Amino acid sequence: MKRLNLSLMLLLILVSAQFLVITPVEASGNVTRTWQVSDYNAFVNTDDCTKFWNGTGWTFWTDELVLMAGSKIGGAPLFVNYTKSGSGLRWCYVDIPKNTVIVSAYLIVTSDSNYVSTGVRSRISGDAEDNATTFSTVADYDGRPHTSANVTWDNIGVWEGLEEYKSPNIKSIIQEIVDRPGWLTSNTIALFWDDHEDRSDEGDHRWAVARDMAHYTAKLEVTYSVLDVTFSSSASSVYVNSPVIISWTIKRTDDNSSVTDFLLNVTRNGELIAVNTNESSLTDNFNSVFSADYTATAVTDNTYGLTEFTANTVRVTWESEESSSPGGEEAPSVIPKIELPKIKVPEIPSWGYWMIAGVVGVVAVGALVTAPVKKSRKTRGVKAQKSAYKYRKLAPSKQKRLPKRSKKTGRFQG
Repeated sequence: MKRLNLSLMLLLILVSAQFLVITPVEASGNVTRTWQVSDYNAFVNTDDCTKFWNGTGWTFWTDELVLMAGSKIGGAPLFVNYTKSGSGLRWCYVDIPKNTVIVSAYLIVTSDSNYVSTGVRSRISGDAEDNATTFSTVADYDGRPHTSANVTWDNIGVWEGLEEYKSPNIKSIIQEIVDRPGWLTSNTIALFWDDHEDRSDEGDHRWAVARDMAHYTAKLEVTYSVLDVTFSSSASSVYVNSPVIISWTIKRTDDNSSVTDFLLNVTRNGELIAVNTNESSLTDNFNSVFSADYTATAVTDNTYGLTEFTANTVRVTWESEESSSPGGEEAPSVIPKIELPKIKVPEIPSWGYWMIAGVVGVVAVGALVTAPVKKSRKTRGVKAQKSAYKYRKLAPSKQKRLPKRSKKTGRFQG
């Protein structure tokens, strides 16, 4: 029976394990945001433009339906050559914090048709200005300073009409712009996507939908780092007149690195109790019943200038001894914070559970078959009575071996 019980317990543990899911608590992640050309004003059509060489001079558009890169020989709409073509794009209210760490950035465009050629070789660069203005003339387009950072988008693959396509990572370009001394959150950003160098194969080009078709207009997708401020306390509930230490750590979400040179504002129930502190903790205490919520309202990473952050809130309660000591027993002055250990359950594939269940089943059946059967006292007595009845029919010479019943206990004696 002991072997059977152990087998059943093992089976229950294994079956229960597949329903046990323990999710670790992770720090806040990076921030990803997307902006569209002219998504703030449907009546503005100068937030993107196209420039190309028509064979005799440069043509410049701000009201066309397409963005261009590459070389197109003849064809609509003007039935001229579209060579050395390129486009400018502008996004407004780009609320990226100044000096933040850019994790990734992409230009996303929507193809206006199907393209199978792969000989397009283009380049992406940025408008090196703090707050780019709308495009107006070819002179305005040509006169804008470009960022020193640029990214090639060469040998562009096959495109299908009205499908979105993402450029290579252009984080170096966006990083250069937001690191500018005059950059402010919610400024505008302009990019150039072109082959004005005429590197594409003859006739190979890509046309993308311009802002005139608002749903398909070009997008700028940027993922950037923020600061993650994590508060903790030495206790969550204590008696009055008991000090509690409030601590915090600050990390950058792009690489989880610790921030050691910082300025932090800490509040208790919305009231500032620490301004521009560079300490990593403070001690608080109350002589009457009180509950306090601690969090951050501002933080600056002095190394990289990061200021955008996320922060949690911790609560501490000071209680009276009379209300907190059950049964009149003396309770400790500080109620410790109990943290359960994190358990990571290894993942088992679905077929593994069937194999384990089969093995356990075989063990359980084997235990049932081989387990000894314990006979009850009643069963032994019945067998003894049958034996005595059988022996009474024997010859007198053999009856001397019959068991006799005790008058005291009523049991048969050998």
